[in-house]
Amino acid sequence: MNDSPDTVAIFDTPMTAELARLRLETEGIEAFLIDTETVAMAWHFGQAVGGIKLQVRHEDAGQALSILGEMRAESQLEDDKKEADPDRQTAERAFRAAAFGLFLFPLQIYSLWLLARLRSRTEFTILAPDLRKRVTYTLILDLWLVLHIVLFWIFIFAES
Repeated sequence: MNDSPDTVAIFDTPMTAELARLRLETEGIEAFLIDTETVAMAWHFGQAVGGIKLQVRHEDAGQALSILGEMRAESQLEDDKKEADPDRQTAERAFRAAAFGLFLFPLQIYSLWLLARLRSRTEFTILAPDLRKRVTYTLILDLWLVLHIVLFWIFIFAES
């Protein structure tokens, strides 16, 4: 009988490694992580130490690999759904434009145009809660910056 643990997965980030470990633990498989602290404290050493290793007992390795495969498939399906949603893409693009617009003003106008386009395609209440929040933050950011720019121009022209 082999007493040494088997490494069933290697991760780049502590969060994904911990999620996988917790999933295995909920399925009744005792699992532990190696090099988590090293990668968390000095992420640039992550590749040097070989990443964060998820290890299980030799007897549980097959079942653990099966569970991890299911996790990857579920994650991939969620990612595919997010990528296929045009409203999500438009909202994300608008938010990025608003954030970059803090440094380059014309991007705020593009962001507002994207929000108007999104509004013309769907009702705000139909959007997923996370998208609704993202659209609200984008609108606040856009309007805040546009207001400040307008006030700045009023101040400049009131002086002359």
